[in-house]
Amino acid sequence: MMSRLECSSRLVCLCLALGLVMGLTPGDVEADELDALLEVGLEDLMQIQVVTPGRQKQSIAQAPANITAITAEMIERRGYRTLEEVLKDVPGFEFTTSQPSGEYPTHFIFRGISDLGQTKTLIMVDGIVQNDVSNGWARGLGFDLILSDVAMIEIVSGPGSALYGANAYAGLINIITKPLVDAPRGLQVEARAEVGENATLAPEFVATYRPKDDLRLRLAGRWYRTDGDGGLGRPDPGSYFTGNFEPDTVLTTEVGNVANERLAVGTRPIANGFATDIDDVYLRGRAEKGNFILDATFYDKEEGLGSEVVGYEYFANTNGTPYRVHHRGYSVVAGYTFDVTDSLSSRTRFYFRSNQILPETGFVYTYKYQSVDNGVDAAVDDKVKGYHGEGYVAGVDQQLNLVVTDNQDLVVGFQLEQEVKQYFGISLGPLQDSKSNVIASAYTSEEAVVQPLFFSKNAAVYVQDQVRLDENLTFTGGVRYDADDEYGQVLNPRASLVRSPERGMGFKLLYGQAFKSATVFEQFDEFRGNVQLEPEKIVTGELELNYRFTSAIARATVFYSKLTDLIAVAPNPDTTKVPIGPNSEFLDYFQNVGSASIRGLTVGADFRLRDQWRGFGHYVFTAGDGGDPLDNTARHKVTVGVDAMFLQDRLSLDLRANWRGQIRAPESNLYFQPKTPQRVEQVGYDYVTEAKPDGYMDGELLLNLTLTGYRLLPDRRLVPQLTIRNLFDTAYSGIGRQSGSGVRPVDGLQPSIQNPSGFIPPYHPQPGREWFFSVRYMLGA
Repeated sequence: MMSRLECSSRLVCLCLALGLVMGLTPGDVEADELDALLEVGLEDLMQIQVVTPGRQKQSIAQAPANITAITAEMIERRGYRTLEEVLKDVPGFEFTTSQPSGEYPTHFIFRGISDLGQTKTLIMVDGIVQNDVSNGWARGLGFDLILSDVAMIEIVSGPGSALYGANAYAGLINIITKPLVDAPRGLQVEARAEVGENATLAPEFVATYRPKDDLRLRLAGRWYRTDGDGGLGRPDPGSYFTGNFEPDTVLTTEVGNVANERLAVGTRPIANGFATDIDDVYLRGRAEKGNFILDATFYDKEEGLGSEVVGYEYFANTNGTPYRVHHRGYSVVAGYTFDVTDSLSSRTRFYFRSNQILPETGFVYTYKYQSVDNGVDAAVDDKVKGYHGEGYVAGVDQQLNLVVTDNQDLVVGFQLEQEVKQYFGISLGPLQDSKSNVIASAYTSEEAVVQPLFFSKNAAVYVQDQVRLDENLTFTGGVRYDADDEYGQVLNPRASLVRSPERGMGFKLLYGQAFKSATVFEQFDEFRGNVQLEPEKIVTGELELNYRFTSAIARATVFYSKLTDLIAVAPNPDTTKVPIGPNSEFLDYFQNVGSASIRGLTVGADFRLRDQWRGFGHYVFTAGDGGDPLDNTARHKVTVGVDAMFLQDRLSLDLRANWRGQIRAPESNLYFQPKTPQRVEQVGYDYVTEAKPDGYMDGELLLNLTLTGYRLLPDRRLVPQLTIRNLFDTAYSGIGRQSGSGVRPVDGLQPSIQNPSGFIPPYHPQPGREWFFSVRYMLGA
């Protein structure tokens, strides 16, 4: 975490670095090389064809949504390896953790909106939802997804339920893979290998085979493994992950509290840091024959839990003691597209997806759930708290695109789904049997219980009408109706008015509604579940102004969102209707409570500095009611980037800077709050805070550099790339996910406090400077 003075000094360093780079003279550009490297010129940026906003091809300028498009050329030139790295440069996104990101896939905030595992942003690949079937978590942000065969990433900010249904709430992300229609005959293989610090190794490939014109095949895959830095050397001013000891006593199943093993200096020290190793595999295959498409994907994600939880309650980095996440999933999609008439086209898709939380997912407590052979010896940390669950969805999606007149297009479709969801079973001790829904030793009773399955059906129909009122003005209106066994019936409309001239001033006036259904966890948790929950709802109004200059495209966007029926844990309002259980079950539980509003402003531009120089920049302001800061979200954020060609087009340089202002911590995050006698009394012991707590986490400035070589060697098919992330080696942290409720005792009390308050750390220490070197090589046609 940086002070304002440090941020200012590093901004000066950034300006000097940019000035030095600007002083270099780029070489002459050959037309064919420029076309290959600058795939989309600045003048064509607003004409990039996207499909996500309206379920049909149209330019960004005409699309009825606030949309950001990341092209394959941007992915390569900027050295993006994961979707998370992409989104960190996109307006509206903030991440509290980095990969690996913990038990819940990735903790990010979009337009000030987030929840456990981020269920309020829809992630799709070629229009097929990737969010976890049972829990709704956002998936595919890390190394359990490959970008090498991706043509475009389309990010829509704002509600999308009028076309895509549940959970397209804050927005949606659609990853579009490269089409095979133009693939050359024969076999073509693009191989890439990456190496980096901490024994990082990542081979990947994209193989395309076209034996004849109407048959096209592709297989893409990556294995990413790293030991990680173990969380060592990262900022940890509150000692949440360093310098901690096991408590004086540990709660055992057999005889209750027993004295912990003691050394000359006290109880045993807990290993510093947290596990950051990654061992992920991802495969994606596609077959095309005529108008028929078959897609299949598989991922296996095995990682350390990172800074998911505090390091003094769990063995977060102890060799041989579990502290892992193991998730797996696969999908199959079969589609057929054809033209019924000259004005009517049809697309039919059948799909099946599965997500699994495997029993290896889990960790061990430092202060309880251990065992002894007798009442004399010290406890043995041998009981893993493990998780297991699966979810399945099978569905069909039918869409018709009709050209009514030269000035009117109609999109009509329906969707049918059958879901099988499983609330993750929690075991204690022996691993669960992944092929059974019987938990042999359940948490906390250690008795055998049956893990229930939940079945639900969904039916939806949607329609969108787009009318061109004149050459530059288009009106779009649409609505979607969803009926679901779990959340009932929901209707979501949308409307937009878009003016998109070739030059000069354009605008987008947008309105949309969306909903987010309750998750299995929120409905069926044994302590806080509520099957009566209604969907959360959001209404957003938005205005975008854009202006196309000769060498720049400028945009300014303002939005206002009203959120209602928010789902949160709240005290039990009527214990006669919902009795409190013997273990304090339903003392508080999930309920639809309250509402909120969020407003934001984004100002940005894409520009050309010289013939071979392009840049972009944006400023984002996000606030709550009355302009007040939102918890866990920075009010101010700036991103600036520039890329250029040097050495006669042989070297591409990409430089990107991300500055984030201070973030307000929630009241539950006491590390950043001023300490008072009342709070100390409430917690029950003296605790650690930052040096001068003011309720906010400081901001930071980060710089990322990517150098890519073209034609550096006689073999022009060899493309080396060096990526340096966090070039300044900035020491910084992400704000604690959700509540940040972990309250660490001061050093002298640490061993005697058996169960400190809270388990979510107030901050997540981020890595310092990292470097990665990769080589790409093309084989075949």
